Amino acid sequence: METDKTAYIYILLVSACIILVHSSMLDFLDYDVFYHLLVAGELIKQKTLFLLHDPWFNHPSGLIHYYPPLFHWILALSSLIAGLEKGALFLKLMFYPLALLSIYHLVSHVEGRETAFLSVILLSITPLFYTRVHLAIPESLQHVLIPLIFLFYLRGNAKLSGLITSLTLANHLYDSLLVFFAVSAHCLLYRKKTFNITNYFLFSLPGMVIQLYGVYAHSITYWAIYNISLLQRLSLMTVVLLGVVIPMVFLFWFIRRGLLDKTNSIFLVWFLFTLPILPGLPLRFPPYTLVPLMVLSSILFMDLRKEVDFRLLYMPLIVFLLITQVFLSPLSFSIIAGFQGPCIDADERKALTWLRDNLPPGEPILLTEIQNPLQGFMKSVPYFTGHPVTGLLNQSRYLYTLSEIKDDNWSLAVEYGIYRIYHRNQYI
Repeated sequence: METDKTAYIYILLVSACIILVHSSMLDFLDYDVFYHLLVAGELIKQKTLFLLHDPWFNHPSGLIHYYPPLFHWILALSSLIAGLEKGALFLKLMFYPLALLSIYHLVSHVEGRETAFLSVILLSITPLFYTRVHLAIPESLQHVLIPLIFLFYLRGNAKLSGLITSLTLANHLYDSLLVFFAVSAHCLLYRKKTFNITNYFLFSLPGMVIQLYGVYAHSITYWAIYNISLLQRLSLMTVVLLGVVIPMVFLFWFIRRGLLDKTNSIFLVWFLFTLPILPGLPLRFPPYTLVPLMVLSSILFMDLRKEVDFRLLYMPLIVFLLITQVFLSPLSFSIIAGFQGPCIDADERKALTWLRDNLPPGEPILLTEIQNPLQGFMKSVPYFTGHPVTGLLNQSRYLYTLSEIKDDNWSLAVEYGIYRIYHRNQYI
C-alpha cells in the first residue's frame, strides 16, 4: 500500500510539474482539436448523437464523416458545464494523470507495485508520450481506456472488458480494432478455457459496428482524396492483413520457445499488435507502441535488480531523467508533434478573424496548402470562421494560404505574418 501512495503522489506531482514547466500545456497544442470541437458543436446544434456528413471540408459536396462519436459526446457533455473550449482544455489536463493511473493498476495487477511504479516513471518522463496525451483528441482518451481493457480481461471480467473495448471502438479508428485482436489472440493462446470470450464479443459488438462503419467511411474518403486505384486498394488491404498475421506468427514462436507466462505475455501481445499502425502516421501513433514497450522494459529492469534496494538503484536514475527530460524536452516538441507552444498564434488568429468578419455568409474559402483537407492548419478554418473550405479553384473568391501567390488573377487582401489572404480579381 505504501507503494500505491507513493505512485499516486508521484503522478500528481509530475502532472503539475509538466504544466508548471510547460505553460503551453494550458492551451490547445494542435489543430486536430478544432475539428473535434466543430463536430461536438454541430452535435449540440442538431441535437443528435451521430453526424454522418461533413459539410465544412471539400465544399460543395462535403465528406463522409467517419470519426467515431464517443469523444465528441464527451466534449458536448463537458460543454454543458464549462463551455466547449474550456471543457476540452479541462479534459486534456485530466488525460495524462488518468492514463498513468490506468497503466499503474494494470502493471500492478500483473507484476506488482514496484514494477508498476517504474513503468509509470519511465512513461511519465518520455516526451513522446506526454506530449501526445496532453492533446484534447480521441487518441488521448484511448491511453486511459486501453490498459483497463487488459486489466479486466486478466481479472476474468469478460463483460466489463468487452464494454470498455466497445467504448474504445466507438472512440478512435484502427488502434482499438488491434486491441480487440490482441485480447482475442491472447485468449485463444492462453485463456480459452477460463475466459468467456462470447460475452467479450457480445459486449464489444456495439462499438464494433461503429468502428467498421468508420473504417469503411474513412477508406472511401481517403481513396477519393488520393484517387487510389483498385490495385492500390488491394495492396493496402494486404498490408493490413499482414499487420495482424505477422504478430500472430511471432506469438506462436514465443510460446513454443517457452518465453512467456500466461499473465505477463499480455504486454508482448499488446506490443506486437501496435506495430501495424506504427508507420501509419509517423510521430503520432508511436505512443501506442511505447506504452507496452516501457512496461516490458520495467519488467526486465526489475528482474535484473535482484537484491539491490529499489531506491538505491533507481532513485538517482529517476532524478536524472526527470531533470533532463522535463526541462530539455521542448527541444523535441517540434519533432514529436510539430508544436512548441499554442498552435494558433496571434497572427493566425488575426487572419482567421478577418475571414470571419469580412467574407459574405456561406462564402467558401479556398485552401491549397496541402492535399488532404482534414490535415494541418485547415482544420481550424471552419471552426474559427464559420465558413466551409474547398480545394476547387472555381468555388471560391478568397484564398487563404501560407505561400506568396504571384498570379494576376489574385490580389493580396491582407497579410498577417506568414498568413496571407488573397481576393480573386475575376471570378470564374
